[in-house]
Amino acid sequence: MKKSIILSFLIYFFSVVFIIFVVPFLSDKLANISLVHSSTLYEVYHDTNTDNKSTDFSQTETTNYGVTEYLDEGKEVETPFVQKIKTTKPLVSIVIDDYGYFVDNTVISSLSSDMPITVAIIPFQDHSKEIFSLAKKYDKEVIVHMPMEALNHKLNVEPYISSRMSDGEIIELLDKAFREIDGVGLNNHMGSLATSDERVMNVVLKYLSSRGKIFLDSFTTVRSVASKVAKQKGLSILVRDVFIDNSSSEYYILSQLDKVASVAYKKGYCVAIGHIKPNTINILLRWYQENKENFNFVTLSQMEKSISQLQ
Repeated sequence: MKKSIILSFLIYFFSVVFIIFVVPFLSDKLANISLVHSSTLYEVYHDTNTDNKSTDFSQTETTNYGVTEYLDEGKEVETPFVQKIKTTKPLVSIVIDDYGYFVDNTVISSLSSDMPITVAIIPFQDHSKEIFSLAKKYDKEVIVHMPMEALNHKLNVEPYISSRMSDGEIIELLDKAFREIDGVGLNNHMGSLATSDERVMNVVLKYLSSRGKIFLDSFTTVRSVASKVAKQKGLSILVRDVFIDNSSSEYYILSQLDKVASVAYKKGYCVAIGHIKPNTINILLRWYQENKENFNFVTLSQMEKSISQLQ
């Protein structure tokens, strides 16, 4: 009888302990796993007839003030560590990629907002020229969102800068892109293969530098040599710190915007990339209104100028 009572008590005791301590711990772990596996590294395929399709890859946490992400080839992507700058109010620059495929209410609301975004337009698309004109109408800064060769060739958007091109062919394509989209600079669309090729990046950075254009490395691969090549040439480039919307869920986007704030406070500035998707723009505009007194929101060219002056 005593053994039965003791056994019943032990079962009851361990059941209570399990419910109070173990279940919340397991729930938290499962939630984190779910968040990790629901996110994507934004080197994705875009179908011009549908809304921004993506292929899911996984993502993990932050180091060196930046986001640590995983590519489809399974290697970590760590945004390079850079020196902290001193500023009274942290700088935040928001770049919105993938304009050019369509014009809709999301595009118009992003361009007509008072948030100083930098508009990254893919050249040679159906609405590239129209969006460039609209961006100028609404006094928004523009850069060329240049398609570059990806490791997964299914992701390439024609025409793109390829490692198989000669120097002259790369320059010719860049000339063509800037004739259509007269932006202040350029960032790469895809480009995990092209940005890891020193010859290609030498040609691209030399071209941009000679024309007074800035370069933002979207940093879609750990193999990117853009910073290395820029340092060798004595040039200054920018590197993406945070992707805002690898997942379109509100919870994920808000968590990434928390990272934008964290990065900005830690090193004095943050360069973030989002994409022209309804949920991204709606949440971003709301977040901007809530935080415009906390940060100095600047365009990409203003960011580049400020960093060079403050370092």
